[in-house]
Amino acid sequence: MKAPYIALEGVSKAYKTREVLTSICLEVDRGDFVAIEGGPESGKSTLLSLIGLLDTPSSGAYRLEGRSVAGLSDTQRARLRNRTFGFVFQTPTLLPQLSAWQNVARPLLYAGVARRERQRRALELLEALDLADRAHLRPAHLSFEAQRRVALARALVNDPPILLLDEPTSRLTAAQWEPLLKLVEARHRAGATVLLTTRDPAVAARSSTRYVLDGGRLEPVAPEGTGGTETPSEALRLYALGSPQVFYRGRLSLAPRQLDILALLAAHPEGLSGERLLLLTYGDAGKMATLKASLSRLRQSIPITNRPYRLGVACYVDFTEVTELVKRGEVAAAVQRYRGDLLPASDAPGVVELRETLLEALRQAALASEDADAVFALAETQGDDLELWEAALDLLPTDNPKVALAQAHLKRVEKAWED
Repeated sequence: MKAPYIALEGVSKAYKTREVLTSICLEVDRGDFVAIEGGPESGKSTLLSLIGLLDTPSSGAYRLEGRSVAGLSDTQRARLRNRTFGFVFQTPTLLPQLSAWQNVARPLLYAGVARRERQRRALELLEALDLADRAHLRPAHLSFEAQRRVALARALVNDPPILLLDEPTSRLTAAQWEPLLKLVEARHRAGATVLLTTRDPAVAARSSTRYVLDGGRLEPVAPEGTGGTETPSEALRLYALGSPQVFYRGRLSLAPRQLDILALLAAHPEGLSGERLLLLTYGDAGKMATLKASLSRLRQSIPITNRPYRLGVACYVDFTEVTELVKRGEVAAAVQRYRGDLLPASDAPGVVELRETLLEALRQAALASEDADAVFALAETQGDDLELWEAALDLLPTDNPKVALAQAHLKRVEKAWED
């Protein structure tokens, strides 16, 4: 069995009389994207420092690529650190006497890269972060947000196999941190292993694996249904678990209580009816009282850390986007949106009913539109909908190559109905 890329076994760290980390166990495989959530003074920075060989544990074992790092000399640790890790610290630690591009290129200097190549690679990264026009400025002349981008570029310039990001989005707005995370995600897709700490669940949701560090102890966050890990919408911000809110297209679209019910719905086998879920989506406050009893029971049965908020949010965003397209008469676009990665594949009854409700609304809109391509695309998605295939065949021009496909599918479905 292949050893984990990063493995911590019972790692603890104490400073004088205060224990910051207690019996941490963590396994990270090559190419993972791990987010560690926690409040201030929770030990997140200490944990990343241990992983990045900037500090040593008080007890426990740390193995990197299956090899213990305990016996390494300071020089060996420094060499391993420089070729393995890219760091972004909470406070940008830029050298004040160097320009932005020189700060970015610094790791390449230590690696023996020629000056011209150092400058080329540094400027390329700064351009990707929209800092090309500030490449020759020193840190004192850059905003905090710009300094954070320079620090990220410096962490990436040497193509390190492991990225360690300590609250890289703190003190930044969603609009400011989105380009940073997109660049990190691009490196992750290219094969980098990413460990990121954050206080923001919206940032943590971008990862594939989530942990919570609290009181020095690391606990995994339960997977959020089966809805995947992609962000439902770039315009979406999900706040702390204690007071969740969804901002969609710049406004508060879903109240904390509504989101809580959606999350509980996705987690609980009994669920809520599709009718009630639609009621929540459209915010009929007059009938909200009818849900209080169900909500109370669900809250008592499911710990808050196990509530898949993003699954509820994904349902809300998907439903809203498709229905808005239909209302605007953009049925073909709605069908294409529906054919994508829509509505998380949860078996919770409420999610299933919502999916069925949305499909029927979209189906009727497609038929009423008499848009041949939209009807054909939806028929392909559903596979065995006799009415859709009949409509597609009626609407398609006779010389359209899709006619033969529609005829074949229609015969197959008719035969299945006869059987």
